[in-house]
Amino acid sequence: MRLGASALLLSAAWAADLAYACPSCASPLEENRQAFVDTTIFLTLVPLTMMAGFIWWVRRRIRAMDETPQIPVPESLLRDAGPFSKGR
Repeated sequence: MRLGASALLLSAAWAADLAYACPSCASPLEENRQAFVDTTIFLTLVPLTMMAGFIWWVRRRIRAMDETPQIPVPESLLRDAGPFSKGR
């Protein structure tokens, strides 16, 4: 069992040398390299933009909640609060 696993691991390590790189990364064509760079930029900016948009939305909601008017409490309720009222 161990011999088979060792042989499989060794052959996988040797086979990796044959792969070199993907066609886009190592291509001599400028169009392929430019497509790889453009895709990398796109896949970097999209998640960052989504996170920034979510943070902006949360901040806007918090500010909107802070600006909401408080419900007025009648003075009669404040007077009848017993020993915990403001007047005592």
